[in-house]
Amino acid sequence: MGVPEKFLSVAEKLRELGATNIEIAYVWDRTKENEGYRDDAKIHAALKEINPELAERFFKEMRIKVWRTDFRREHFNRRRIVESLLRETKITRGLAEKIAREVEEKIRSTDASIITSPLIRELVLARLIEMGMTEEYSRYMRLGIPVYDLEKAMEKGDVEDRVLDKILEQYVLFEVLPQGAVELLLDGVWRIEGMRRPHKPYARTFILRTPSRKTWLRGLAKYLSERDYVDTPSVNIPRNMADDGTVMDVVDALKDFVIFWSEADVPGAKRSEIPVYSFGKVDAKVVADVIRIDAAKISESVSSLQAMERTVETISEGIEKYRAFKERFVKRGEFLIFVEGIDTAAKNLMADRKKIAEVFLGLKPFQLA
Repeated sequence: MGVPEKFLSVAEKLRELGATNIEIAYVWDRTKENEGYRDDAKIHAALKEINPELAERFFKEMRIKVWRTDFRREHFNRRRIVESLLRETKITRGLAEKIAREVEEKIRSTDASIITSPLIRELVLARLIEMGMTEEYSRYMRLGIPVYDLEKAMEKGDVEDRVLDKILEQYVLFEVLPQGAVELLLDGVWRIEGMRRPHKPYARTFILRTPSRKTWLRGLAKYLSERDYVDTPSVNIPRNMADDGTVMDVVDALKDFVIFWSEADVPGAKRSEIPVYSFGKVDAKVVADVIRIDAAKISESVSSLQAMERTVETISEGIEKYRAFKERFVKRGEFLIFVEGIDTAAKNLMADRKKIAEVFLGLKPFQLA
C-alpha cells in the first residue's frame, strides 16, 4: 500500500516540528488502519505515546482550521499567505515571509480554532497599511473576491457568472445560513444545488399543455441564448414532440449541454401561475431548486434516531433561512428535497427503514431517493 498524499502532508508538518523519521514511521504504523491518518486526534494520541512534547506542539499547530473561499476546510498554513502575496503583489519573498510570520503569531495568540480566508486576508491588509505599503494594499484588497481573481475572470470573459456566483455563495454561507447548518453543508451532509445563484428563477419546469413545434424551438433558442437558469439548463420535451424528427435532431445535438426530460422524469412537481422556461403560453409546474440530504452520512456521525432528528432539525433551519433569502429575489416556486442513503442509514443505526424515513417527515416536499 502506498503512502497517501494526506499522510505525506502530515509527515511534512511533523518534520517542521522536529519529528524524526522513526517517530513519523511510528505514527504511520499506528494510524494507517481504517485511515486513522486522516484524524488529527488519532495522530496526536500516537505521538503522545512516544514524544509528549512533540504531541503538544502538533496539537497547537493543527488546532486552527481555515475556511477557504472555495469552501474547503484545511489546517492553517502560513505558506499560503506567502504564495498569495508573491502572486498578487510585487513584494519580495523575504518581506512576504515576514508578514506571514507576524500574521500567524497574531492568529495563534488567540483562542480561535476556526478562521476564514477573508479574515486572514484582512489581517495581511492591516499589516500592509501599518507598513505604509499602499500600492500593495490596493493590489491585495478584496472587491467581493480578490482583485487577482477578478482580473482572471475578466481575461476569460466570464465576469458576471464567476464574480457574482462566488460572492453570492460566500454570502449564503457566512450571512444567510446558521452556523450549524453551514458546518453540516461543508461536511457534505446536505447541499443546495442552486446555492451559487439564489437570484435566478427556479430551474426545473414540467410543461402541462404543449406549444407548437415552431414555438417550442424558438423558445428553446431564446432560453439558451439568455442563459437565465441555474447550473445546467433543463428543458422538458413535450409529449406531442417525442417522435418529432426535427425536435429530436435538436435534442441529440444538445444532449451534452442540456438536460432534457419527459413528463415522467419530474417527481413532486408544483403548480405555478408563471410558465418558467416554458416556450409559449402554456401552463407549467415548477420543480424548485433541488436540496439533497445524505441520510447515510448523518448516520455515520450519530448513534441514535434522536441524534439524527437533531441533525435534521439543524438542516431544516438552514433550508428555511435559505428559502426566505431566495424569496427576496424569486417569489414563486418550491424546493424539492431528496433524501438519499436511507437503507444505509437504517443499517448503520440498526433501525427500521420506515423509522429512518419518518425523521425527515417535517421536510416538505421531500422524496426518498
